[in-house]
Amino acid sequence: YGFKRDKYGFVEIVPEQAEVVKTIFRMYREENSLEDIQKYLLSCSISSPSGKAKWSRDVLNELLNNGKYTRGIIDFEEYCEVYFLKERKIFVLTADVENRGYLDTLKEIAEQKKDCGVKVFMDKKA
Repeated sequence: YGFKRDKYGFVEIVPEQAEVVKTIFRMYREENSLEDIQKYLLSCSISSPSGKAKWSRDVLNELLNNGKYTRGIIDFEEYCEVYFLKERKIFVLTADVENRGYLDTLKEIAEQKKDCGVKVFMDKKA
């Protein structure tokens, strides 16, 4: 959802669906429940990826857990904020995260979310 392949097989963003994805992430970051998001999408007549009138909580949850949206639809920081809100747990960073330049961003978000019980540890072995 949010992407499609063009006639050459390249992945491209579907603008209308991308806006829905952004809205779902924004609403969750504003601490709306999955049920609240379901109701909003239904009230706006926005069909689920399968074409159903009502989005299931499982589909919303899968969308919010899907890192592919950081490739042109939402910022990595937004994705991490949703992750922290959803998990409220210890987040173990791997060397891969550090190598991609995300470490400082994750540490900043974790610091902002420490009241939620989020702790960040670096695992150099991974």
